Amino acid sequence: MAQIKFILEELYRSFWNSWLKDILLMAMFCTSLVMAVLMCSYYFDLGERRPSQAEYGGSTWYQFGVSFAEDSSQEDYMNSLQTASGCRNMMGYYDALCNAKEHPILSMYQEPFSIKEAHVKELFGDRDIIEFLQEGQEGAVSVYDADGSSTCLVRNFKAYAANLGAYQSLGLKAVEGEGFTEENLGIQDAGDGIPILVGYGYKGLLSVGQGIDVKGREANYRCRVAGILEKGAQFPKSDFSDVETVSLDSYILFPIGVQVENEAGEPGILQELAWACIEALSSGHGIIKVGDEKELHKTVDAVRKVGEEFGLPPIKIFGVSMGLSLLRKESAVRIQMMMILTVVLFCLTFYGLFVMFYDKVQSNGRVYGIYLMNGCPMGIILVPCLLEVALILLPGLLVSGYVFAIDSVGGSGLGVILGTAYGITGGAFLVGAGGVLYLMRGVDTEHLVRQKD
Repeated sequence: MAQIKFILEELYRSFWNSWLKDILLMAMFCTSLVMAVLMCSYYFDLGERRPSQAEYGGSTWYQFGVSFAEDSSQEDYMNSLQTASGCRNMMGYYDALCNAKEHPILSMYQEPFSIKEAHVKELFGDRDIIEFLQEGQEGAVSVYDADGSSTCLVRNFKAYAANLGAYQSLGLKAVEGEGFTEENLGIQDAGDGIPILVGYGYKGLLSVGQGIDVKGREANYRCRVAGILEKGAQFPKSDFSDVETVSLDSYILFPIGVQVENEAGEPGILQELAWACIEALSSGHGIIKVGDEKELHKTVDAVRKVGEEFGLPPIKIFGVSMGLSLLRKESAVRIQMMMILTVVLFCLTFYGLFVMFYDKVQSNGRVYGIYLMNGCPMGIILVPCLLEVALILLPGLLVSGYVFAIDSVGGSGLGVILGTAYGITGGAFLVGAGGVLYLMRGVDTEHLVRQKD
């Protein structure tokens, strides 16, 4: 008990005599530890992920979901649709993401294909089309027209939306007409027919080249049947990792990522096409195709550069580490500056720690000498110093744990992040303890006693 009391009293005396310096070092270490963990997460892509694999067309790849981030990204995207130039910019942004050679975006999602009741009768007459309509909505439903001032009756047909990359990766083929190609997904004018593909069940009901008027969110627009898919064509029910598939025989396949060549055209149709691009980037509707899961760092950098090029926020990639997710909007130069500042702050913290304990040893030399001459072991004198080092580092560990626990983003597990924080703190303690041992080595008891106060 006497030894414990001595250690606690010595710790209190030492800490109180330099409390301001200790608190300053605590704050410096808290900041540097949080920054160090963040930088480690960014540069080493710390994570506990289980990426799903997909195999189509004879190739295997890793896939990670994409979405808007939990910030103002979606609002920025939506604001871009207020002008024709903004719509084109959004469409160009999506096109650049989808055409990246090493990490393309593949998009697909279920989307009803709405045709006005009067036009349905023109297309199909009295023929039975129940199998082509969305379940539970076989009858006509009343909705607001695109202008928002009146209502109209529509039939909702079963349909999927997919971009060119998804279409090609799935190996879909047309038995009549043509499938999606770079050429037919680039139309001259926004008023031209948008190419669609229909399932084999439509054979004999619709013909290649036939026009179909569609009711959209922002405008009524025209499509044309570009091709009829082969019989039994399969489509993943949710994403490329889903083993459950859907037969496309009774579905319509709508293209995402249509590009309009000419500036002239209906603004509403441009908004419709740009909206499809935004929808394709929302959660659950798209994946990013990566050849190797270790390439995520490179992929995030590439996505950021595309965002900078088009002036739009980069999308969020599920499965990346916390650092890659938090810093996805920052330029490489800024991140390098943050890394340099982190290293500098760490060096200043350890320098301050060394200087403070050097001053303590020098100023308390005579006291330590008296302790030693009265039979106090050197280990008992060292323990309060080591505890003070631990006390200085402990708030950093608590603060970083709190920060990362409430802001755990990305696919990185909290355990990996906290493990990194513990490791850095443990290393810092060993460095601090080593410094204290170095300062206390080879103590000359008689010399310490002879020192003046």
